[in-house]
Amino acid sequence: MVLAGVMVRAGVMVGAVVLGAVVVRAVLAVIVLVPYVRASGLGVAAWDSRRRGFDVVVGAVSAGVACALDWRRALIALPFVALTAVVLIVLARKRVGGVTGDVCGATAELCQLAVLLVFAVR
Repeated sequence: MVLAGVMVRAGVMVGAVVLGAVVVRAVLAVIVLVPYVRASGLGVAAWDSRRRGFDVVVGAVSAGVACALDWRRALIALPFVALTAVVLIVLARKRVGGVTGDVCGATAELCQLAVLLVFAVR
């Protein structure tokens, strides 16, 4: 009984690590692919392109390592996360003309939901 409880907790921790890695990469993809629409604000620093390539490479490697913890579910979750991010990118371009901090926040929250739904299914 105790062992089963430990295994459940370990599965939850793995899911949380995969969730964090995948969701942050989805937000990074939004930052890389879509222009920021405001001239001021905290988001301007995120759209500085000087280190963007380095950020993408480090992000991809770290997400790959995290996804290796439960690669089957991560592989299932990735298309859902990508679809969610693409839908939000299309909506943001259509409605606002680009991305704001609110769009990045919505991307993070909805992509988290997608990963949680995949990990909730057994």
